[in-house]
Amino acid sequence: MARSQVLSPLRKLLPIVLLLLLVSAFSSCKQRPKGVMSKGKMKDVLYDYHLAQAMLTTIPESERSSNQDYIDAVLRKHGITQEDFDSSLVYYNVNAEDLKDIYSDLRQRFEEENQTLATITLQNYFRLYEKLSGMTGTALTEDSEFREI
Repeated sequence: MARSQVLSPLRKLLPIVLLLLLVSAFSSCKQRPKGVMSKGKMKDVLYDYHLAQAMLTTIPESERSSNQDYIDAVLRKHGITQEDFDSSLVYYNVNAEDLKDIYSDLRQRFEEENQTLATITLQNYFRLYEKLSGMTGTALTEDSEFREI
């Protein structure tokens, strides 16, 4: 059999093979499924979610309403359901690079906010008032006078 006779069927298959490769390459591109939040929205939701979780830790358990109330408030704020949040969380857990990017941005956002809050010291707070009163170290030496008053 001549070489050109062998190559002829392969040349006919070449466009089909290339088409299949092209289709598979495009279908493997990462696209978010329907119902999964964008990275930007997920960042905002997770930011508020973690703030709500942190607020819960500052409230004594006896005074707390359900933990779910805080989560529900976050979901309502962003106009999403628990199902939307859960499916987005599952998607981003599977796509670890995206989740890593989200949490990297969140970490930076929390650090910036923390630094801002740290600059508001007690002294700056007291500078808001013209007159201050309070007890000093000399109060102990004048203990008897305070008791008379």
